[in-house]
Amino acid sequence: MEDKTQARIALAVELDRKLRRLDALRRRVHVLETDTNALKRSLEIMGGKPEELQHDGLTQTRGMSIPATIEVLRESGQPLHADEIITRLNVKGIDIQKQSLTSNLSRLVINADTFYRADSNTFGLLEWQSRVGE
Repeated sequence: MEDKTQARIALAVELDRKLRRLDALRRRVHVLETDTNALKRSLEIMGGKPEELQHDGLTQTRGMSIPATIEVLRESGQPLHADEIITRLNVKGIDIQKQSLTSNLSRLVINADTFYRADSNTFGLLEWQSRVGE
């Protein structure tokens, strides 16, 4: 019985170590993604073209939909429906399927990261909610 207890403790310690390592790696990935998106945006501002990816027969600009969505929403100053966001992204040269955009934004909404859901398929910036209380 004592061997089982020691084995459980050893497994719990190993699991805790792995979970802490996973959390640290997730934080590093988030920092790298943020830095990469900033560099891509800088390149775009300087007249360069972000890397394009062929996906499901549509050309998408990899990694640019979220920063560009933030820009579109800031330009509008109000929450926008996904269809309107896509229309404005298309004007900026970013092609994305509605399902991909809403999936990405919904994931960020669930994590309380950058966006909130104002209505069905309508998204706003969390930064606006903090202004309301000021």
